[in-house]
Amino acid sequence: FWDEKRGLLADDLAHTSFSEHTQCMALLSGQVDRIAPERRERLVHGLLNDPDLHRTTISFTHYLFETYRLLGRMDKIFERMLLWFDMEGLGFKTTLEMPEPSRSDCHGWGAHPIYHYFASILGIRPASTGFHTVSIEPQLGPLTHARGKLVHPKGFITADLRFENGDLRGSIELPEGLTGTLKYGRCT
Repeated sequence: FWDEKRGLLADDLAHTSFSEHTQCMALLSGQVDRIAPERRERLVHGLLNDPDLHRTTISFTHYLFETYRLLGRMDKIFERMLLWFDMEGLGFKTTLEMPEPSRSDCHGWGAHPIYHYFASILGIRPASTGFHTVSIEPQLGPLTHARGKLVHPKGFITADLRFENGDLRGSIELPEGLTGTLKYGRCT
């Protein structure tokens, strides 16, 4: 499925269709790094810059956001979030299924930006099976401040993070008995 000319993976054997979907799945699977690491940079470049890729649907954008997080490209998440930011102005009270024209006004799969606020921007993710430990790896993107309170089986994980003079500052509170690791940049 590799197309040398475009530096992308095709959706079909005839190489007539190329999508964000396929590039995301290839990068998230880790197989590009394992099988053909020399292709990764071209594939990433194509995903980020090729205007002719078929765009992800609202629900599949979850995987696109996961890919952007993996790549450290939070700016791209915020670019794609414009669709959600515009929903209220379009008269939507809940997340839609597809961009306009659409009247599927209540589609739960479109609510994944809430997940990404905690898991990608604040970077709170389970570090072990059963969420017995936590890893916090914030990527605030263009934000200078982010805070949130995430429910956990032992209580709440609270994060209040901000940038001051290029440094990450703030506080993180874990429920009693929960341990975790804060990772930021090259620091752990």
